[in-house]
Amino acid sequence: MKKKRNLLYQMLCLALCFSMVLSYAPMIVSAEETAVSGECGDQVTWNYDAETKTLTIGGTGPMKDYLVSEVTPWAVYANDITTIVIGEGITRIGNRSFNNMTALTSISISETVAELGVYAIYNCDALESLCIPGSIKRITEYSVGGCSQLQNLTLLEGVEEIGKRAIDDCSVESVTIPSSVVSVSPSAFFLNPLQSITVAENNQHYYAEDGVLFTKDKKLVIYPVAKTGTSYTVSEGTIGIGEEAFFNNQNLESVELPNTVTYIGKEAFLGCQQLGEINIPSGVK
Repeated sequence: MKKKRNLLYQMLCLALCFSMVLSYAPMIVSAEETAVSGECGDQVTWNYDAETKTLTIGGTGPMKDYLVSEVTPWAVYANDITTIVIGEGITRIGNRSFNNMTALTSISISETVAELGVYAIYNCDALESLCIPGSIKRITEYSVGGCSQLQNLTLLEGVEEIGKRAIDDCSVESVTIPSSVVSVSPSAFFLNPLQSITVAENNQHYYAEDGVLFTKDKKLVIYPVAKTGTSYTVSEGTIGIGEEAFFNNQNLESVELPNTVTYIGKEAFLGCQQLGEINIPSGVK
């Protein structure tokens, strides 16, 4: 009888220990899942305020770069965060820092930020406006993209270069090039429904004419992909048509080139499916 009691006692103890382990395990997981702050760079931290739905990046120096296989520490809040604040002292927004943030409507970038990483701001479908400070001299390839509601893009004075597909696959219809800009890739605004480009009057390298971007030495750089009108006459004095200049415009049916044009860049009219008439001046080499 005594042996049976001891065995029963031992079984009860084991059951109690097992139940304690089970109850403690989810507490550990829950603590990890609900972390609201941490590190995202050598001297950079992040903090999420659930009440205001704001993610704040603070500290000094560059943010960490994230690989395709990595998940950012704030990813668990990707469907909740509405505001991101990049604080003074941060110098770089890392690769893939802010991706697939479905509720994001506002992002404030401090003027200490000098660089945007690859895919820094991507697939944030609720984001409607973005201001890029002049401290970011070069907007590199695939910095911003896949933001289907992003219509209002502001580039501040100080920005110097807008690289290939820098603002990719958003909803930007018009853009103003600051006077500080010295280089614009013909595919800078790739897959945006761009209708018009304007340039600050004192820009030394570019000007706009009827919403079309030209270099000061008379080369046509970008004819907006969604610019309306079925015909276009390139202004007299234009010496060249740049690579991909008219790329994928679906409205143009005819283009008239002046005799001053001496070269036409690679894929200048690629994807212009309605274009049926274009004259090639005799001086084109």
